[in-house]
Amino acid sequence: MKQQEIEDELAEAICRFHLLVPRTKDGVLWLSEASGIFSVKSAYRFLLQDSISSSLFIEGDWVALWKIKIQDRFKLLLWRAMDAFPFKGKICALLNSLDSEASICPLCGVEVETGLHIFFRCFVARVLWGEAVWPLDAYHLQGDNIQSIIRMLSQPRRFLHIDKEMQCDFSLSAAIVVDTIWFGRNRVVHQGMDVNIRDFIIMVHRRFLEHSQTWRISAMFGCKVWCPPSCGQLKCNVDVALRGGVAVLAACFRDSGDSLCRLYTEQFPSINSLLGESSSLVAAINIASNMDWDKVDFEFDCQLLTRMVLDEDTLCGPLLLD
Repeated sequence: MKQQEIEDELAEAICRFHLLVPRTKDGVLWLSEASGIFSVKSAYRFLLQDSISSSLFIEGDWVALWKIKIQDRFKLLLWRAMDAFPFKGKICALLNSLDSEASICPLCGVEVETGLHIFFRCFVARVLWGEAVWPLDAYHLQGDNIQSIIRMLSQPRRFLHIDKEMQCDFSLSAAIVVDTIWFGRNRVVHQGMDVNIRDFIIMVHRRFLEHSQTWRISAMFGCKVWCPPSCGQLKCNVDVALRGGVAVLAACFRDSGDSLCRLYTEQFPSINSLLGESSSLVAAINIASNMDWDKVDFEFDCQLLTRMVLDEDTLCGPLLLD
């Protein structure tokens, strides 16, 4: 009886409440945005608040990292190097593994693999830093964690007093060293290859030359912004990346609304950039044909291949034959 009386009293109390705004429909609000509307920017900031590295990287540090004039992939690499890579020591700690050998650095085989060790403390990494275009004594860089060192490398003028005109070259050199270390580490772990420091040094210098020349050319001609196709048409951007005798091609189809319609990637052995570019174009054309897309604009950045396609007197030979 008492329970029934309590329920009746609650029901009467609830009924006495009046709605402040009658006939208002319920809706969904995104609390991280003042307007209540979801945005990728606000979601990124929300996730950043709980990230491991956010305690050391403040908002201004992130802005400085994203504004470096290097390839976007390198910016993402520096961010991932702080704690997003699957370092062996990190994985063993998460799994509570007691197997000490499973956490050892694959490059030196001595210390536990962490971000700070493999990129700055490992003797292989220290040799690469010392022989880079901008030589550094990585072992004695100030900072007892990788976040503070990445912060230093991404803002060389502020922390290392590098001239303003040279800070982009410095950050590019640093990013290439980090990328080469991770690339070499993966070759050892996943392909069973031996550590060849001399090859790594040559790779660092060659890639710095390629990227620095590309940036100078792009600065000379300006940056072209991607434009969507006309209504009812599709645009396909194709490209290929060569590394270590392997070509990775990608083809991306988007419509007039900039919506992704199809994405295709493929990896195959190749050391010829023209063959790789032509293979990516052939793959894109085959996809469009199989999907019955008859109105497609193809964009690629290989001038030689462009001339070969547009020039009716040029014989493409086996390059464009499927």
